[in-house]
Amino acid sequence: MAPMMKTSAELELHYHDIMELFAIADQLVEYTETSENPDQYVREIEALASTVAETADVLSEEFFVITNGKVDSKKLSSKKIESSLRRAYMAMADFVQSASISTRKHAEKLLTKLKRQLEVVIANVVEFVVISLDRVMQKTEIEELKRRQERIAVMLHQLSQKPLA
Repeated sequence: MAPMMKTSAELELHYHDIMELFAIADQLVEYTETSENPDQYVREIEALASTVAETADVLSEEFFVITNGKVDSKKLSSKKIESSLRRAYMAMADFVQSASISTRKHAEKLLTKLKRQLEVVIANVVEFVVISLDRVMQKTEIEELKRRQERIAVMLHQLSQKPLA
């Protein structure tokens, strides 16, 4: 599937989708003020917020690389993007596994927002580079992504229809 040429306005929107991850990381920290136990909340949310910010940083850098015509860098960018997204999904899973019930409940809406935003970013990124979703997220997460992001479902279907070389 060859990527279509994007206008600068479309590229800017994709970039803003990545920048939204920084905002969500900030919101995770800002929620400390309204948590039941601020010290516990900070301890439990810190790794997730940090990983989300790092993911946004890598994604923004690599988006710049791949949208500025550095074709030979796309394979390396693809690996960096996959790795960064995988860390974000692992951080969310770790948070859900290890955080207290009160912290998880307090951050629940932001976790949902984060998951949806990562899906938007993935849908945008796959227009530019090939990434292996099964190396990024769990099978159930891929199924959710396919349900919510039609472009991903179509792309995965097309890939499954290609004959093996």
